[in-house]
Amino acid sequence: MTYNARNLGLTGWVRNLYDGRVEAEVQGSEVRIMALLKKMQSGSFIRIDNIEEYDMELLSDEKTFIEKY
Repeated sequence: MTYNARNLGLTGWVRNLYDGRVEAEVQGSEVRIMALLKKMQSGSFIRIDNIEEYDMELLSDEKTFIEKY
């Protein structure tokens, strides 16, 4: 996800949760975010059961996409 998000010019973060879920906050144009979701859903090494989406206030100081631990 990180590689694809950066290639699409998106900012934000992603982290794996202890129960196997993945949590992310992604900033960018709707078109680019949808392209990221499409790439994720076509991946052969992951399974997506559910995606929850929320609109949030933009963070103007974000410059890249990172992995949180």
